[in-house]
Amino acid sequence: MLDIKIKSIFNRILNKNNRNQDKNLLIGKFIRNRSTREVNKNAAIELEALLLHTDCIAGLYYPTVDENQDYLVCDESPKGKLPVPPQKFWHWYGLNEESYLKGGKALAQIYRESAKKHGISFQHGQKMLDFGCSGGRVLRWFEEEASKGVECWGCDIDAAAIDWTQKNLMPPFKFFVNSTAPHLPFRDDYFDFIYAGSFFTHIKDMATMWLLELARCINKDGVGIITIVDEGSLEKLRNLSKKQGDNAPRGAQFIAENNITRETLQNQGFITRDSSPWWLGTLYSRDFFIRRASVAFDVLEVRDNMNVYQSGYVLRPK
Repeated sequence: MLDIKIKSIFNRILNKNNRNQDKNLLIGKFIRNRSTREVNKNAAIELEALLLHTDCIAGLYYPTVDENQDYLVCDESPKGKLPVPPQKFWHWYGLNEESYLKGGKALAQIYRESAKKHGISFQHGQKMLDFGCSGGRVLRWFEEEASKGVECWGCDIDAAAIDWTQKNLMPPFKFFVNSTAPHLPFRDDYFDFIYAGSFFTHIKDMATMWLLELARCINKDGVGIITIVDEGSLEKLRNLSKKQGDNAPRGAQFIAENNITRETLQNQGFITRDSSPWWLGTLYSRDFFIRRASVAFDVLEVRDNMNVYQSGYVLRPK
């Protein structure tokens, strides 16, 4: 079906240009030499949407930063005066600037307390990573740790968001764009602390590979925190769907509409909805996620509602 749709789009482009040669050859030439100049704008938008909302392809590619971006490099901000990113880099966290900042601050404190509980001291020379940091909503609240010599990194597949963070939050933090394939450009045991808030809620096929990669990068005394939607989230999300109706998050609506129960998750292990890097949603059985995580980690603690309605798993590499 995907192949038919893509060929249909290309055929419309070729017909518009009145090409009468062999279409298979023309498609190859078109892709190699003239795609950015001759492609019909509407067809390009349609093709992009098709590719980005197809699991097998979306997992390999994500748009690069807009060449026409106009985010200027800011002067280094004084402590406590970090700029707030444009709303498109909030990634649906917060309805206004106040709620965006408040939510990030609260989550940073939860992560900080959990890490300290399991031995992370945030001393000079230690290293931490916000895996899936978007516009730095949570990492910005580790400014004090960064000022004391903790090496604080953030990464995301959203190249435009990372471009903004590099221009506005670096220093005191460090940022890079990561790939959608499981790889981080760090040596083994590099980090003392990594947190991945609502990352594993957006992938399914390569989840175990990412768990192994995160474990590779955390030292033997380090801590990882992962938050997911599991059976501990169901009641809160179902109530949210009743309260907000069509305005509720898509995950809450999906659970209500499909009557997802604890037993459903336990029987299937995990359930996914939709597709694409942003909209894919994965709901886990707690037992199954622990089984999957156990290939790389020991589970130190599971905490309900750590990340709003998401359960938090505090982990240590094996």
